[in-house]
Amino acid sequence: MAAEIIALVCPVCGAPLQKDSSECVYCGSLVAIRADSVRSHPAKLKHSVIQASIESYRATIDRDPSDETAHYGLGLAYFNLGLVNEAADELTQAARLTPENPSIQTQLAIVYAEIARS
Repeated sequence: MAAEIIALVCPVCGAPLQKDSSECVYCGSLVAIRADSVRSHPAKLKHSVIQASIESYRATIDRDPSDETAHYGLGLAYFNLGLVNEAADELTQAARLTPENPSIQTQLAIVYAEIARS
């Protein structure tokens, strides 16, 4: 049985999510990294929105390196843009800051598996 994604807003851009949606209707990003997820086509992504989110997350991390939400959002943003090594770095930071969160650990494992395949 697949885990249910429960989120109120997109972790990449902050837009409200529709119930049971695995993709943000505003920026086009995956809401979570799952083994059975099909990555959005690059043309569907709103790159300017994702880049703005990346800049915002980086500024937050500069102010507070222990902000696990910023590391997680940045990891997802990178993953959606196909930057899997950068995604792994940020998700690793999020996992270190919240080791009790199995969802982040699972998503990180999926990213590492994708790195190993490429």
